[in-house]
Amino acid sequence: MRPKFNLFDFINQVKEELKEEPNIDYDLAMEIVQTNIENATIYYSDCLDIMYVLRVTHWDDFPVICDSVAAVAYYALEEAVLDEIDLSVYDD
Repeated sequence: MRPKFNLFDFINQVKEELKEEPNIDYDLAMEIVQTNIENATIYYSDCLDIMYVLRVTHWDDFPVICDSVAAVAYYALEEAVLDEIDLSVYDD
């Protein structure tokens, strides 16, 4: 069974939300990214899909201690998104 999570679509969705926001700064851009990630990692099965798509097999090097599947999926997805979207363009 193929996972239903699509990283390409997710990143494009976040980029579109960032474009639609007038007068955006870094903090608001990061909030938009984090809200999207929070919404994507609500359900256990979605978290497993995200981990599968991102090929997460270990998380020892994450910036926080991940004690749940949701936390692992969240930080893995955040890393993937921030690798693709340069939020520094929103610095004041």
